Amino acid sequence: MPENLNITNELQNGNGKALLVAVSTVDENERANRSLDELAGLLETAGGSEAARVIQNRQTPDKATYIGSGKVQEIAEFIKNDGDISLVVFDNELTPSQIANLEKEIQGVRVIDRTMLILDIFALHAVTGEGKLQVEIACLRYTAPRLTGRGKELSRLGGGIGTRGPVNRSSKATADILNAVLPRFPRRLPKSNAPAT
Repeated sequence: MPENLNITNELQNGNGKALLVAVSTVDENERANRSLDELAGLLETAGGSEAARVIQNRQTPDKATYIGSGKVQEIAEFIKNDGDISLVVFDNELTPSQIANLEKEIQGVRVIDRTMLILDIFALHAVTGEGKLQVEIACLRYTAPRLTGRGKELSRLGGGIGTRGPVNRSSKATADILNAVLPRFPRRLPKSNAPAT
C-alpha cells in the first residue's frame, strides 16, 4: 500500500516534535485545551510528541492563515529559536490556501491539520486490502485539492508528515490526474476482499 501522508515517517526521521495550534473564543479556552490534549494523543499514536501548544483567541478564524498574521510571525520565530520542531498541527481543518500561506511564513516545517493526522493514523493501522484501499481513497479525496503548486516543496521534503502515500512529490499535474482517476476507485472497492500482503 502506498504510504498515505508520511506523518509517521517524518516524525521518526526528524525529532518527532510538533507545535499544536487551536483557535478559541475567550470563553472557550478550556474546551480548546481539552481538544489539544486529544490532538496530542493522536500525535503520540502517529509517533510524535508535543513540543508546545498555542491557543489563539479570535472571534472567527482568519481566512488567510486561520490564526492571523501576527500569531503566525510569533510561531515562526518560536520555531526558529527552538530548532527542534518539525511539524505544526492545527486542531481544525485548514483550507488549501491556509496551508500554503502558513508554510510560506513558517518555513522549514510541515503544516497539517487534524484530518491529515487522523488519515495517517488510519493508514498505519489498515491491514486488509479493502481497508487499505478505503484509506487511500480518503487520503486522495482529502489531499487532491491541497496539491496544487506543492511539487517542488514536497519533493524537497523527501517524505514525512503530510506527504505519505499516493500524494507525495505532487504537483498540479498530479492533482489533475488524481481528480480524473479518483472516481474509478469506488468500482475497485467491492471487489477487493483480499487479505493484506
